[in-house]
Amino acid sequence: MSQYIREFPELLKELSEELREFLDSLRDIPEFSDTRLSDSIAAFEGWLVYRARGLEDFQATAVARQLWPLIGC
Repeated sequence: MSQYIREFPELLKELSEELREFLDSLRDIPEFSDTRLSDSIAAFEGWLVYRARGLEDFQATAVARQLWPLIGC
């Protein structure tokens, strides 16, 4: 269990990278012009990075305290 808790910030970072790649792919499509969607995806990607960095600042015990209510431990 603690292995997964330590990996959680890294998973958030990986998800943010995938979202960034997806957004870059959307921007390569000339017909795509939905700036609100682009802005929302970029904002969510930034939020994921922010949360990942915040979780990394805490040690595994603090991360565990935040995740336990979510995963029901």
